[in-house]
Amino acid sequence: MDSREKVLIASGVRKHYGGVRAVDDIDLEIRSGEVVALIGPNGAGKTTLFNIISGIVRPDSGDIVFRGIKVTGFPSWRMAELGVGRTFQNIRLFDDLTVAENIALAKKGPALARLSREDAEDILAAVGLSEHASSRAGSLPYGLRRQVELGRALASRPKLLLLDEPCAGMNPPEAASLSNSVLELANRGMSVLLIEHNMRVALAVAHRVVVMNFGRKIAEGTPEAVRNDDQVVEAYLGQSGGGSGA
Repeated sequence: MDSREKVLIASGVRKHYGGVRAVDDIDLEIRSGEVVALIGPNGAGKTTLFNIISGIVRPDSGDIVFRGIKVTGFPSWRMAELGVGRTFQNIRLFDDLTVAENIALAKKGPALARLSREDAEDILAAVGLSEHASSRAGSLPYGLRRQVELGRALASRPKLLLLDEPCAGMNPPEAASLSNSVLELANRGMSVLLIEHNMRVALAVAHRVVVMNFGRKIAEGTPEAVRNDDQVVEAYLGQSGGGSGA
């Protein structure tokens, strides 16, 4: 039996847009130090679920509990204060600033509190950017820019990190590097929920995989179990491509 703390518990979460059931009665649990991959075809509802968990979208019904606190409907800034960090599909950096400055500016807290030098160096090391600390963000290749985005999400020291297609547009070596960063964060005790269309990455880094289709959860289990699930193969893995969708 897994005795690790349940960092996130989502129960019966729903979000409908007219006749579209974007998220339909979803239950989800994530434990401390666990990497959970959220996969499914375009329009499955994955990003909508991310938006609900991070406080961007308010659910129609259901409950979200984060580290023992009922946070259903809390705004995104409050969720960030409590310890939920997030990246987005589109990279949003200050290109004229250095890598270290980008990460320092992402620090959340009272009175524009900044990261200590030690914390900044730790984050740079965790995402493989130590040697690029003084480089201008806009001068970096795409894969490293993605790593900077990850570093920015870590600046507030989240307990739960939501990664929305972190490997999108990366070549295999870049994706492998980012995957190693995710695993290192999990080894440090951080919980990670990621949407990833690259199945090689998703199945390699995840301890558990949740599969959505048409707003509903159709499968959940270890990567090996999900890979061999006939319903999953029909809905997603048997198709060419795949993406994040709504």
